[in-house]
Amino acid sequence: MLLRFYKLCRGWANQLKTENGDGNGNDNDEGNGDNMEGTLMTLATFLKIHPQSFRGSTNPTKADNWFQAMERALQAQHVSNNKYVEFATHQLLGEAQHWWQRKCRLLQLQNADIPWDVFQTAFYKNYLPEYTREVKEMKFMQLKQGSLSVADYTRRFEELCRFFVRVPRRPIKAGNALTIKGARRITS
Repeated sequence: MLLRFYKLCRGWANQLKTENGDGNGNDNDEGNGDNMEGTLMTLATFLKIHPQSFRGSTNPTKADNWFQAMERALQAQHVSNNKYVEFATHQLLGEAQHWWQRKCRLLQLQNADIPWDVFQTAFYKNYLPEYTREVKEMKFMQLKQGSLSVADYTRRFEELCRFFVRVPRRPIKAGNALTIKGARRITS
């Protein structure tokens, strides 16, 4: 759900860029995560692309960046969904590796038995705890463009948007403009 909302926020930011003439609005990083027909991705093969490792961090942006990069790498390499956790957790080092080992013992599970969404929930709970998300949400809700350029405002919007967990009550329909409090509209 967080990933879907993140993509929605990215769409809003791209809409803002497009409306203000500050970008083309294209941002397609989708992948299906299904293994290609007849191709078996092994951990050794996956490691040849040098996926990012993660040692743990108190910085929520670093943790989220690692998770997003890992998910993109798994999708791009057509890793089978049931191998996501095994491959991703192989890249946990130091404190992060110890955290995951403790978590597996606590859950009495092996990596092969853990669905990706369970790992995702555990990861975000540990590295982006509720109070951190609430602080980021508050900053997001209070964000104003003020004297920031459109590019700087958009960058800040996207940075905070990834941590915003509440979903709008009603879906945004095509053609309806998203009004963002404090944003200036640039006219030609």
